[in-house]
Amino acid sequence: MDVIRRILQNPRSEVYISFMYEAINRFKEAPEFERHLDGLFGCDTWRKGLKIQDGYERKTFFYDLYAGQLRKNGARYVVRFELYSGNRLIYAVFFGTQHVKGANLLKEAIWKVAPFGDFSFRGTRSEQLTLDILSPDFAPLQVVLRKEFKRKGWLSIARIEDFVGSDRTDYHLGQLRKGALVPMEDSGQLEVDESTRRRRHTYPPGTQIRFT
Repeated sequence: MDVIRRILQNPRSEVYISFMYEAINRFKEAPEFERHLDGLFGCDTWRKGLKIQDGYERKTFFYDLYAGQLRKNGARYVVRFELYSGNRLIYAVFFGTQHVKGANLLKEAIWKVAPFGDFSFRGTRSEQLTLDILSPDFAPLQVVLRKEFKRKGWLSIARIEDFVGSDRTDYHLGQLRKGALVPMEDSGQLEVDESTRRRRHTYPPGTQIRFT
């Protein structure tokens, strides 16, 4: 983590990390690994995870701790995905950047390569979302948009784009309109101020949207 902090002191730098959780989980209680894990996380808080009995909750604890430490040490946005071979976790990918554009581009790249062969990437913001470019599931994106923006009145399309492109969703901006806004408009889940656009099903800069 000390090395990562030094790298991220450069505002134009980004880090892409393969996080081998299965190895950490296997050796977490071995005394000789304690100093290595202290260095990996940049703290000794990881020890609290040893008391967690549920496997999923323990993994989530370690992931959240590592993401939090990346933010603490210079990353404004932290995107993560998991790589699986069948149902076996291989590793998690953590990506840290200072710019929302970088977060969005990383997500777009991950979607383009998944799945491949027996391997597939899964999102970590949407429960067990398997990234599939051929038949993507946009329901989780619609759910998170409703949860984030309902009852918040009229919003600019720029604000919605910043949210989707950030590390708070598993989706990228290229999926926002056809995957979420168009079907949600057709089903009455959102309204558009028609004075801010010329044609239905378009959401140009300046468009105002309200989630019902």
